[in-house]
Amino acid sequence: QQQPSKQQLTEDDPLALAFLGDAIWSLYVRNHFLNPPKHHRLYQAEVQPYITAEGQAKIYDTLVEQQLLTQQEQQYLRYVYKWKDVKFRKRFSSPAAEAVYRKATALEALVGYLHKNQPDRLEELVKAVLPASTTASNATPQ
Repeated sequence: QQQPSKQQLTEDDPLALAFLGDAIWSLYVRNHFLNPPKHHRLYQAEVQPYITAEGQAKIYDTLVEQQLLTQQEQQYLRYVYKWKDVKFRKRFSSPAAEAVYRKATALEALVGYLHKNQPDRLEELVKAVLPASTTASNATPQ
């Protein structure tokens, strides 16, 4: 599998990719928990820990701590994490909350990038970080 160049990783606007990545991540997570069938309130309870900023920050940490990312993917996460154009909502005004928001935004940007350029790699990462309690075929959004 060919790795993206550093230029490819930075040529798209990270906030635009984060905007896309937020929707794509949510779709992957929701699709992952679709089976077995359950009441709609239970779906929301299952996906919530993975689609909030706090949940996405934990996924970011998992990807880094378990060394699931390529070197270029790690560099991209750090690049977006440190990016000065990331704007914070009021609930992210403390330094600890700002770190959560930066991690979530970096994860979303990486998801957006991989969705556009390396969808197979995105699926690998999704399968690696979401629980194996549902069938693997559920991970890919249709």
